[in-house]
Amino acid sequence: MDTNTAFDWNSTISNAEETNEYKPLPEGDYEFVINAVTKKMFNGSAKMPACPQASIEVHVDDPNTGRTVPVFSNLFLCSSQEWKLAQFFKSIGVMSADDKQLRMRWDIEGEKGVCHIGPREYNGKVYNDIKKWLLPKKEEIDPDDLPF
Repeated sequence: MDTNTAFDWNSTISNAEETNEYKPLPEGDYEFVINAVTKKMFNGSAKMPACPQASIEVHVDDPNTGRTVPVFSNLFLCSSQEWKLAQFFKSIGVMSADDKQLRMRWDIEGEKGVCHIGPREYNGKVYNDIKKWLLPKKEEIDPDDLPF
């Protein structure tokens, strides 16, 4: 039974305890689905120029609870981050290891891949951080399926 119901703008709420306490995922490799891509502009820093920024929201399954968990990552569209952009597009199968170039496309909601998630501490809190976008696993071919 779904107990999550919508409020209207004039609903009364109670001071209920938070029931969805955030807990970081255990470090490891996770299959993901891209839920959203938000295009932004990064204003620049001492280490990176002002450039377009893609905020990626992926969903992974928490092995402890079975719940789907959103994990966020930022991709910066600049030459110093080209390796990470290529790693990302390879992880979702849009770019192959043999491709020398790729025109990036951002209509990728629903694409699937695998990433390595680990903890990142910021301002005393621990967050899920995508440490690496992983290459898709190659499908093994059963010799019995070959036509010869």
